[in-house]
Amino acid sequence: MEFVENKGQWHSNVDFKGDFKTGAFFLENKGFTVVMHNPEDIQRLSASVHGHGAQSGSTVTDKPSTDQAAPVIHSFAYKVKFL
Repeated sequence: MEFVENKGQWHSNVDFKGDFKTGAFFLENKGFTVVMHNPEDIQRLSASVHGHGAQSGSTVTDKPSTDQAAPVIHSFAYKVKFL
């Protein structure tokens, strides 16, 4: 995992952030936070954005239908604070 220094792009309590396939790891001054996303939700979002699983007869360049529901990604976070 590669960590990127916070230069104002995230909340001020974050010193560094590292991304991984289904979440992120935030190093903070007195602890850390791990955010995890549901892998199935990420796959569905990716398929929707990239045109996979499209209805037969449509192409990847077709615009998504406006009557489709917005994608939902279920996530959770663990926050650890050091004493």
